[in-house]
Amino acid sequence: MQNEQKLEKIPIHFEAEYKRLLSLGIDTWQKLFSLQEEDLIRISQSSLVSSRNLKKLKGMSTFICELKFCQADAALLLHSGIGSIDALAKSTPQQIVNQTGRLARSLNLTKESLVDLRKASSWIKVAIDSRIRN
Repeated sequence: MQNEQKLEKIPIHFEAEYKRLLSLGIDTWQKLFSLQEEDLIRISQSSLVSSRNLKKLKGMSTFICELKFCQADAALLLHSGIGSIDALAKSTPQQIVNQTGRLARSLNLTKESLVDLRKASSWIKVAIDSRIRN
């Protein structure tokens, strides 16, 4: 099943990349997910967008399209330093709790953890199951 979730509510620091993607007709996470590395390079060279940010958005699309995660969870994992399905599958629940907690503290978001061990375990299971299927 394809995820035709629209690219919406993108964080402000991805605004230039969001506008460029929309101008190219890339308006869903699935379309972004289907782009190859060469496409990202071409897009970044032909405009004033960051290839680094495009790669981050592509990473988010992997979590959203392959694992069916919501955009917020995909962004949380990515910004916490878990940038791929393999990295997630190889993590322990405690590592994920620690990394997401560290991110939250560095941003002064909350003293409580954004992710508990149960949620981290379920994410890991989804990632491992995805690797087995592929």
